[in-house]
This record gives sequence, C-alpha cells and structure tokens, in this order.
Amino acid sequence: MATGSLGLTTLRAALGASEGAATTPTRLLYIPVGALDTSGIQQFATIEDRRAWAKADGLAALYSGIEDNVIRLTNVPLSFQDAGFLLATVPGMVSGAGTGAGTPTTTDTSAYIRTFTPSQTVTAAGATGGYDLHLQFGMADLIGTVGWSLPGLRCTSLTLALNKRASGADTGVLLSGTWQTPKTATQIVAFTGTLSDRAQTMIIGNNLKSYVDSTYATIGTTADANIMSALWQWQRAAMFHDGMDATGLHTSMHFPGQQTNTLQLTRKFSDTVELAAYIARTRRAVRIINEGAVVGAVSAKNTLRLDFVGDPVNHTHVAQDDMLYATIDYEGVHDATLLSSWSIYSINSIATGYSTA
Repeated sequence: MATGSLGLTTLRAALGASEGAATTPTRLLYIPVGALDTSGIQQFATIEDRRAWAKADGLAALYSGIEDNVIRLTNVPLSFQDAGFLLATVPGMVSGAGTGAGTPTTTDTSAYIRTFTPSQTVTAAGATGGYDLHLQFGMADLIGTVGWSLPGLRCTSLTLALNKRASGADTGVLLSGTWQTPKTATQIVAFTGTLSDRAQTMIIGNNLKSYVDSTYATIGTTADANIMSALWQWQRAAMFHDGMDATGLHTSMHFPGQQTNTLQLTRKFSDTVELAAYIARTRRAVRIINEGAVVGAVSAKNTLRLDFVGDPVNHTHVAQDDMLYATIDYEGVHDATLLSSWSIYSINSIATGYSTA
C-alpha cells in the first residue's frame, strides 16, 4: 500500500514557456529530502462567520479566502548544472544570448558561459525579465493517488552559503531560497514528460577563492585568503494584485519594491585593513569564485563566480578556533559598470538554454 515515503520524493521542473504556464518538465531536480519544505502549499486565508446568537459556540461556518503557495529550499548542495537553472527564476534576470536562461556563449569548444545580472528596470516574466518555474513534485509510491503541479513560481529570496570547510552532506556551497506564485496548486495523479537521470557535478568548498578590491574595475586582482566563509543573501518581495475576477486566486504577482542584498564575510583578523575600511565606509568589490574540473576542450573549467559591490555596514569581532576573526557585513550598492550590485557568472557543459533543458 502506498505510504507517501519521503525517500521516494521526486521533483520535476521546467522554466515556463509563458507566465504561469504548466510547461512540461524538462529536468529532474536533485534536492535532498530534508531540504524541501512544502508546508506552504495550498494555504488559504480563513474567513469566519462568528455570531452573537445566544449560543456558547460562536463559530457558525468557515470559508476559504485567497490561496497562497510557497516553496522553500534550505541548504541544498549546489551543482554547476543547476545553479543557473534556479538563478533564471530571479525577477529581472535578463535572458538573452549568453545570459540567464538564454542560449549560452561557447568557449573552449565545449564549455558554455552564462551571466546572471538582474535588470534594474524589468521584472516581468519572459526573455527580458527572467522566467518562472513550473514544479511537479510528489512521492513515487503515492503518485497514483496524489502529487502536485505548481506553475508560476518566481524566486523571492536567495541565499548562498560559501564555506571552504565541507564534509558529509555539506559540500561547502549551499543554496537556500523561497519561491512564490499567484497560481493554484493542482493535485495530479501522474507526472508529465519523459525524463532520465542527468549528470550533476557538485561545487566543492575546497575550491573556493576570494578577492577583495576597491572598485569593480579591478575586481579579482587582490586575493584574500584570510576569508574563510561568505554568506550572500538576496531578496525582492512579491506583491499580489487581487482583482475582482470571481476566483480565490491572486490575479497577478509583481515586484514593485527594490531588491536588497548583503554579503557577510568571516575573515581572520590578521591586519586592520578591513577594519579601517569599515570605519571609513570604503566601498568594496568582492569576487568569490569556484572552479571545478575541465569541461572545455583545453582549459575551461566548471565555474561559479559571485561578483558583489557594496559598502561595509558592520565589523564585529568573533572567536573562531581560538583565534580572532571578524564578521564584516556589506550592503549591495549599484555599480555603473556592473549595472547592478551583484552578478553571477557560470561555466558548465550544458549547451542548450535553461528554458529548453
């Protein structure tokens, strides 16, 4: 008898062909069971009929209000192949050739480059504003009874935890995030699409390198091996328009507010350079890069690179391994050359656009 075994959980996904489309899944997503939180699925506002009617029981009836659906991932070990697929769902993630979900740029014959830089002006779903995610999920032993289809998901918060130290299920590069949608969650009894397992190469913390420079023009010049970990956090709140259309759904989802993103570095207190920079509020351009095995014909490697420009907000002393460290918090600042406060660059072996595979 089917039990809904968590060990048989499966997730299948596609980037939407159009906004809110239940696009046939194109890939399996490899997410640890404990990292997936579906408790926000099919949650309804509650409308109450409470009466003063000469009875001790004041509640006479309940009605469902507007439906909300939220998916959360926590500390997912990130692969070179999946990083860009998830980044393409960030609002404003332009998707032309060589960027976002678009067809990548070829380098070194068989390695493919994509750059993810959020637009400052466009957030609508599509080639100029990023894609939404259609997710099918359920337990393989229960799918004949129930699974779920959830289209229209856009990323509203994202975290990258980057640590050299890694062991066990912690690869050293972990992703967390939240995805929301104005669409309904549909109960299904079968998955769609014919999918098979694919290559996945994990991003390992041992390979992290960090650089701290004074401008984006010189980013990647000054290596800083005193940094042992970094935590980058981005968010952009979703707002919902609830037009009178005789449904219990949000009519549409929008991103009218500004994005915020922060970077926290944990750095050995071996000098006072960054303390002085904090006191003076000196801008910093930080690059954290991870390179894996060669995937090009000669030298191009699997790559994930975070570029961040920001001003120091806090500098706090912390004890680590009986040594003095500091946690330094930066808030992202728009850079005229980068055209944003952050950008993520990737190289992997996937030749097609993320919206097609």
